[in-house]
Amino acid sequence: MTQGYEFHDLGRLCTKEEIKIARSTCERYAKDYPITMVFPAVKKDAEHENYDNILAINAKHNKYTKNFIFPLDQVTEEEAFQITKNKIVPFAQEISKNKELNPTVYVLHNDNKYMQEFFRKAKRSIGDIPKGKGRSMWLSNGLRYIFSPTSDIIYQDTDVVKGFYTELYSLSLARPLIDPKMDIDFVNAYYDRISGPKKELKGRVNRFFTILLLAQKEVLGSRSPEIENLIDFYLLVKYRFSGEKGLRSKVANNMPLGKGYAVELLILGYIFNLPRCIGAQVDLGEFDHDHKGLMGLYDMTREIFTAELTEMFEIDPEVATNKKLFHHVMDRFPHYEGKEMRKWNNYCVTHGFAFNGAQDRLNNQELKKAVREGIKEFLRNPRGRDPFPAWGTNPELAQELSRSLEKMVRDAYLIILKNREIRI
Repeated sequence: MTQGYEFHDLGRLCTKEEIKIARSTCERYAKDYPITMVFPAVKKDAEHENYDNILAINAKHNKYTKNFIFPLDQVTEEEAFQITKNKIVPFAQEISKNKELNPTVYVLHNDNKYMQEFFRKAKRSIGDIPKGKGRSMWLSNGLRYIFSPTSDIIYQDTDVVKGFYTELYSLSLARPLIDPKMDIDFVNAYYDRISGPKKELKGRVNRFFTILLLAQKEVLGSRSPEIENLIDFYLLVKYRFSGEKGLRSKVANNMPLGKGYAVELLILGYIFNLPRCIGAQVDLGEFDHDHKGLMGLYDMTREIFTAELTEMFEIDPEVATNKKLFHHVMDRFPHYEGKEMRKWNNYCVTHGFAFNGAQDRLNNQELKKAVREGIKEFLRNPRGRDPFPAWGTNPELAQELSRSLEKMVRDAYLIILKNREIRI
């Protein structure tokens, strides 16, 4: 593990007393330790009842977040207006009752004319700016950096199924950052991702990478202690690709963000390489959200794997680009697959979940094809895809974004609620 790094498992808020203490602590110190909470959404997310439920629960229970950002990606101007008017404005009306904290609500429409102007100028220095979650996370962090640079930031997915999302999601992520008795720089959520009345265990890509990492630890770790340190860190994180993450402002200000499916893994890589960082993971319990088909999992696995190899390349280029070692890793995959299958089966039996090991093995065969395609892609370009740059280390880019955001403020396109006044 890197020198100066610690990673703590804080578990789950379970009892009424634990929840009461966490809630009162967050509300007491919210002014002194401001939080910016981000809820990225594409059209299908923002138009779903799951999105409405997440907004309703935060409107009712979240009295400790200073800034709320709602990025809307891949929606038209009219669609963004309707989502804002019908969903976010009612949220803002309820939140405005919090006179003690006086929160601000932003709607960041990534596809409007102001942002398109910014993208045209930014592309000259940073290259492609693909649509999607990574773009929303990057721009939201930029907005926070410009308007509230000392506030910490929390990201949450907006496709969590109604019936699973509770006030504990926001509370569990915020408490380690707000509570002055806790020394935490980074928070990552984990959960039992289940689906359907039989509570079938999902999280297939996360399980696949656990097996792959164990095989990599044996093969690559024996040749490079530095790469083994990185793998050990990844293995510590129970749900590596969780969209629920929180970061201290001093960490977020200088954090680049990945493009595409690798965004969560590259956050972990950034955290790992910091000279000092106290991390924590929190248990959100049972969880379900939108499930991708096998082709979507294939693309996700390929992108994540190439990003992982790029991280290893920065540590030890000779080991990371050794094709013979890659084939050895894949040869050892079945050994660890059997062990992990038994572990997950026993876990599911204990907790009343359904686990289809035979289907998991079939899925893994397809995902191994994605990994084989990924190694070819990586070897063509070991340094990988350039991430979105950090705002704190790119003052000219931050200034350009600031100009676009100020135009949006002027024309009532960005700030929906400020000083208890709603504008749309």
